[in-house]
Amino acid sequence: MSEKSIVRSIFQEAIRKKGTQTVVAEEARSDGAAISKFISGEGSLKMDVIERVFSMAGVHVCTEQDHIDDEAMIRGLARRALKL
Repeated sequence: MSEKSIVRSIFQEAIRKKGTQTVVAEEARSDGAAISKFISGEGSLKMDVIERVFSMAGVHVCTEQDHIDDEAMIRGLARRALKL
């Protein structure tokens, strides 16, 4: 999956959660046409708009190392829980 399709899927998830692209645009404080152009790869958005859409979609970004560390911690907790 390309990075572009990841971002597109995040926007689509926000739209799914909020019901319409118009609602997403309003809550992100952006123009609906600008959102459409961005999703199609033909436009740009300000970073604060993108961050608001990511928040609507429930996306939290972390580094690969943080993800690895979190997985290791969860595995350790799971092993402890299984011993109980």
